[in-house]
Order: sequence, then structure tokens, then C-alpha cells
Amino acid sequence: MPSYNKVILVGRLTRDPDMKYTPSGTALALFTLAVDRNFSSQNRSQGSEVDSSGTATDFIRIVAFNKRAEFVGSYLKKGRLVLVEGRLQVRAWQAQDGTKRYSTEVIAERIRFMETKAAAGMYSKDGLNGYSPPPPDIQNEIPNDSVKEKNDEGDKTSKDLDDVESDEIPF
Repeated sequence: MPSYNKVILVGRLTRDPDMKYTPSGTALALFTLAVDRNFSSQNRSQGSEVDSSGTATDFIRIVAFNKRAEFVGSYLKKGRLVLVEGRLQVRAWQAQDGTKRYSTEVIAERIRFMETKAAAGMYSKDGLNGYSPPPPDIQNEIPNDSVKEKNDEGDKTSKDLDDVESDEIPF
């Protein structure tokens, strides 16, 4: 049976990304994205906390792997406005007290800056505020974890670098 799992979010990082590595050495970055939702007067009775402007904020956990994770750790900071495309994943595990726990997160497949460095407040009066720009070939988009290769016919194909098993994730 065909299925489709795609998430697209635009929001701001609530804090600097947390970088970790799996036992096999795979880089992963964890961060939370604050995403605003607008409410009409009919939706306000559904139990969501809504501010006076009719806006509620959701805090979405994002996970990035491999080269994308390293880039996130190097170039994304608290308050940065980004677009994240990915897939929704729900993990389940047994807690120490015996209860079943769940975590819902977005596995990032693509991340784009949604504002300039100056608009993001990356500059201070005395120059760069601890920020070094990305290399020119990846100025606006965090790269996918794929490489291009030529096959026998000379066409370019995409090949994944690493497949990460869920039991390798240290959280």
C-alpha cells in the first residue's frame, strides 16, 4: 500500500542545536523549532493556548543526521529562521518504571535559511559575532546526505552515504 510522509515547517530555533554522535560515529543534531499557528475564533475552544493576537506556538523536535547534522551544528543558532522539510517519526520505548513512552519528531531531509545573516542578527558592531559563513557552494541550503556518481551510461545518480539504524540513536 502506498504511503506519503512529508512535513514542511518554518520557524525559529529555540536554542543552539545539540550535537551528538552515535557509537558508530554518525553525527546527529537535535534542535527544537518554534512554529506559530494562527487561530480563528472557532478554533480557540479546542484547548490550545492562544495569545491575544490569535496565535499559538508549537515546539517541534527536529533531528538531522550526517553532513546535514554537522552543518546544523556549525551554522544554525538560537533564533535563526529556517525551513525544514522532512518526515514525521514516532518512536516508542519502555521507561524504567515500566510505562510505554512515545516521542514524535521530524527527521530533517532538507533545511533552508529563511533570512539573511544580517536579518538574523549574526553581525555585531565589531564584525562577525562568532559566525563564519558557509562555503560558497552551500551558502543558502544545507546539503542532503547524498553524493553524485556517474554510472556506466554517464548519468548522475544519487546514492545515500549512510543508513542509520534506530538502535544507534543515543536518546
